Amino acid sequence: DDQPVGIHRTRTITVLKEEYRYLGRYLRPAVAILFLYFIFSPSFALSFMHYEGWSAWESYVFVFIIISTIGYGDITPKTPHGKVLVIICGMIGIPLVLYCLASAGDFFNKLITIALASCVPSFDMMTPTRKRRARLLAASLIIAVHLTQ
Repeated sequence: DDQPVGIHRTRTITVLKEEYRYLGRYLRPAVAILFLYFIFSPSFALSFMHYEGWSAWESYVFVFIIISTIGYGDITPKTPHGKVLVIICGMIGIPLVLYCLASAGDFFNKLITIALASCVPSFDMMTPTRKRRARLLAASLIIAVHLTQ
């Protein structure tokens, strides 16, 4: 083409930045979920096994109870180190779980929007309120079908 090399390079960099932003939007929640299940939970479970003398199963269940904010109370730490670990685990784990849940909600909302846009020809022309109602109806139908199986 007749354009100078610098303009072509600038456009390429701009396109790459946009693709990186798009990829990052979906990659960050996946990395957070992987971190939660493969690094965060096992490391705290191992710590509880060490300081409290619990089995692996008890430790993993306890970490899950902490980060999900269920709080049964049937397993409690007895040592000072275990009590400090509970505070640290909760302070890091609860926001991490909330971020993962919010990201999953955003992902499913986008998925339902894409499905509706491809199935309902007039979806793009609907008002925002009607789009919200259509997404809610589609999500309700998906849940109902899943629960009846």
